[in-house]
Amino acid sequence: MRFFLLLVLSFAIFGFSAAQVYGYSPIQFDPNNNILVGYLNYGIAQATEAAQSNGQLAGDWYWTYVLDLETKFVSGINYYAFSVDIANLGRDTATIMVVVTVAADGTESLKSYAIM
Repeated sequence: MRFFLLLVLSFAIFGFSAAQVYGYSPIQFDPNNNILVGYLNYGIAQATEAAQSNGQLAGDWYWTYVLDLETKFVSGINYYAFSVDIANLGRDTATIMVVVTVAADGTESLKSYAIM
């Protein structure tokens, strides 16, 4: 009986820790949250600059609507995965996914981006 309880407890602990390490958790984006908006603005600026350098976008782009936001925490680094509608002044639109990491010291970095 003890073995069975230990086995169930170990599955619960390791299952929870694996879910915390590998999976993103959805959160509600709040446009009044200056911290999240700052991470989003940083990610969009870095991603659109990289996309322009790669010939994927041209001109100035800004975000119009956040479709989805998910986060995870791994080894002292926060990951923010944004899925966002963007537009330019010529009324072109696109959807972009950006992943911004934030280290414990507050250093932001663009981990990846994809234009849909």
